[in-house]
Amino acid sequence: MASYLAIAREVALCADWTWATTRPTWDHLAQRTGRSRRTVARVLAWLRATGLLGLVATGRSAGAAAMAGDDGADAALYVLAVPHALRLLTSPSPASAATGREDAQPAPTPTGVHEVGTPSREAVSEGDPRAGARAKLSPPTADRPLTAWPPSRRPATRPEMAAAAATARTLCPPLRATTAPWVVALLREFWLAGWTLRDTLRALDERPDGTPWPHTTGVRHVPGWVRHRLAAWVTDAGTPQRSPSQTSAAAQAHTRALARARDERRVLEDTQRASGTEAAAGAAAAREALRAARNQSSAHRRPGRR
Repeated sequence: MASYLAIAREVALCADWTWATTRPTWDHLAQRTGRSRRTVARVLAWLRATGLLGLVATGRSAGAAAMAGDDGADAALYVLAVPHALRLLTSPSPASAATGREDAQPAPTPTGVHEVGTPSREAVSEGDPRAGARAKLSPPTADRPLTAWPPSRRPATRPEMAAAAATARTLCPPLRATTAPWVVALLREFWLAGWTLRDTLRALDERPDGTPWPHTTGVRHVPGWVRHRLAAWVTDAGTPQRSPSQTSAAAQAHTRALARARDERRVLEDTQRASGTEAAAGAAAAREALRAARNQSSAHRRPGRR
């Protein structure tokens, strides 16, 4: 039991309490606790089986990382969890709504369902140096929810990019293995170039020619996966290409310009045709008048010759 407590405590000490995630390597846990790698593997498997630890992304060895062109190995990413029974929240009765009191107790649901959450503040002792950092965190609450960012809009400011990153992690499952600040760092250059959130998510799914990216296995290294797919949308100068929405807007503007030019040319041709018809009619009338004048002149000269 001492090994279980020691390894579980070290896993918690390596956690990022902003997202309740932890990424310790087996070697780190073995060195810090004085246990073998086999014991570390057994304890981690037990923590996962009991619902205290959830696997977000698997790790990879240094050899696999070298084959992928990265510098080193990646540790598995876990999320800390507190298993407990969920309860069904019932709507308040009209009487309780009027008085502002909740008399009805929610009915418990069957156990065995796990809810992911961070440990309570009491789980960190007063002497822990992270206790002060924990108190400074201000996660979204019911009074201050995290606003979803519209995919069709371009984030420009830091708060907008943070909201767009949170929405991107919701819409793109591989991005959930990393943090929102990481998502901002990976997509910021494209957003500054005028790309919308939908543009960046589309670039992660499709190549510039419209063909989909292949999906074979799970994403092991999210930053490398994002950089690899976005690199296809970068020009030779190292700047982002025109985004899909920008390309579509330019094509629509070009189509409208061509239609306007055709309309103007048609109006000009109709005007010239009408002018030509009027001129031809005037010339014909002039010729007819000249012919009539000649005939009349000839008729006046004939009696005098007799």
